[in-house]
Amino acid sequence: LIIELDDASRLRSLLGYAEMDIIITTIANALRELQKDFPVQTYHLNYVNFMVILKNTNSMDDLYSIFNHFQQQVQENYNIHEKKQPLSFSAGVSLFPNNGTLYSLLNSAYSALTQAQENGKG
Repeated sequence: LIIELDDASRLRSLLGYAEMDIIITTIANALRELQKDFPVQTYHLNYVNFMVILKNTNSMDDLYSIFNHFQQQVQENYNIHEKKQPLSFSAGVSLFPNNGTLYSLLNSAYSALTQAQENGKG
C-alpha cells in the first residue's frame, strides 16, 4: 500500500514549511500507531509518500480497513490553529504474488496511486 498526501504543494504554499513538518510528523505518528494496531510494517519513502506492508493477506478489505484507520488517526491528531484542517490521501495497492517481484509490486502500487489521483482523490 503506497499512501500519498494529496495537494502537498498547495498545502505547503498555504501553510508554510514549518506547518508541513507538523503534518509529516503527525502522519509518521499515525503510522507508528498503525504498527501497534495491525501486523504491518510502515516506511516513509519520500516527502509525502509512505508505504504500508501487510504480510500474509490477499484481502483488499484488510488493506482498505488499514487505510481508513490511518486516515482517521491523522484527522483525529492534526489540527491547525485550534481548527481541524482536513487532509486527504490517495493510495495505490499491489498484492503479492499477483503483482510479482519487489519492483513489480512497487510499480503496480505507484501505478494504482496515479490512477486513483487521476480519478479524483482516493
